[in-house]
Amino acid sequence: MAYSVASYFWQDGAIVLLAGLTMTATAVSLTMVTLKEEGLGRSRAAIGIMTSAVLDDIASLALVAVLVPIATGEAELTAYSIAIIALQALAFFAMVTMLSMWILPSGKAAGIFSKVPIIGSRGIQQIFAFNDGQKAMLAVLTLAVSVGLLAHEMGFHPAVGAYMAGLIVREEYFLLGKDTGPGRRNYKRIRGIIDDMAFT
Repeated sequence: MAYSVASYFWQDGAIVLLAGLTMTATAVSLTMVTLKEEGLGRSRAAIGIMTSAVLDDIASLALVAVLVPIATGEAELTAYSIAIIALQALAFFAMVTMLSMWILPSGKAAGIFSKVPIIGSRGIQQIFAFNDGQKAMLAVLTLAVSVGLLAHEMGFHPAVGAYMAGLIVREEYFLLGKDTGPGRRNYKRIRGIIDDMAFT
């Protein structure tokens, strides 16, 4: 639908395709908000819908990452240039996956880093819990900007990196110790701020 509407206003195929992919990338947040408003956020149907929406989202982000350099004229539309951009996109997504699996988690969940002295027991939880969670918002934004800068360095739009950073931040990173109440409240507060910024 977005592709069709964009094609009415612009006749540039790359811009029209980019508009369609961009609207596809908004599917996850809009779908989740709709399901929550209907009270279906934790239903089995919602889990199936959100799983397909996230997979669809990641595929559209990968295509956006490939298309942006072509649309902006930084890369030509040849099989070689598309292959190079696709490899860069795979490398970027692999780095983000490693970040979410081995660098952000702490303790036993930290995988190979759990054996490293001093830093093995540390992770993003300790940063989010610093000063009773008062600096967690700054830490979340720093993570988003950092992954956005990584995306930019690899030739993609920073928004792709910031979005991926949002996908790998989990509620449990805000919970530290036996009393999880303050961490949950902090998570909900920060999520509310981020949601407001994203929708605005």
